[in-house]
Amino acid sequence: MAAEAAELIHQRLVELHSVAQLGALLGVSREHLSRSFKKHLGCSVWAFMTALRVERAKELLCGDTTVKQVAKEVGFGSSSSLGRAFVRSLGVQPAQYRRNIKASRYAADSGSTDRRRS
Repeated sequence: MAAEAAELIHQRLVELHSVAQLGALLGVSREHLSRSFKKHLGCSVWAFMTALRVERAKELLCGDTTVKQVAKEVGFGSSSSLGRAFVRSLGVQPAQYRRNIKASRYAADSGSTDRRRS
């Protein structure tokens, strides 16, 4: 059941807003789902969902999508929810993460350009 739950989370991440909702889709109680998930996957359902949302958000933040839109596209209720999850997971706000990625890309591009000139 935990594997089926994880697969559903991957497929329906944006539309899932609670463990109870996921349990209902699987035809089990929230409590039963939570116990099974923790036993087989080693983390809570909510932690799994949040980690997956953060990973997807990191991908989207590499582009030009606004932080607010990224939050919506990965299933967070608001950009502040995304921000809290980012800080807990990565230690930085989403906007700072984006700046760091762009700065590291710029540095990498500048470094490769310098090497070609030599």
